[in-house]
Amino acid sequence: MKIFFPNNLLFKKSKKVKNYKKVNNILRIMKKEINNNKEYVAISSVQIGFLKRIFIIKNVLNKKYCVFINPKILWKSKIKKYSYEGCISIPNFYNKILRNREILLETYCEKKIYHKFFFKNFFSFCIQHEIDHLNGKLINMV
Repeated sequence: MKIFFPNNLLFKKSKKVKNYKKVNNILRIMKKEINNNKEYVAISSVQIGFLKRIFIIKNVLNKKYCVFINPKILWKSKIKKYSYEGCISIPNFYNKILRNREILLETYCEKKIYHKFFFKNFFSFCIQHEIDHLNGKLINMV
């Protein structure tokens, strides 16, 4: 049940997760969508019709998922780098986007545990892409 451009839902800002009761169901649907396509690396809940601040990234090496709930970028490096990106919501469209090379992120996992992570390069770009989704932005708008 993926949502595609120009669906208006993609342009809305997602709401903070306060009640974790529905999180597991949302995560199950997101994982199923990623597993159905080998090219997918990450997906936000917006892309499957839920306006919640949730996204997951699939680790292609061990096939496990990193879950990000209510993520917030605390710091961005001044150094930027171009990232060539595609998007599940805009099939066959790619864009070269200038992103911060490094970020410091605070987030919660599905077990409601607080985490603080430092990311750089690919994972930094991926997280910024997914947070753009949570804020109602797509790669054709950045």
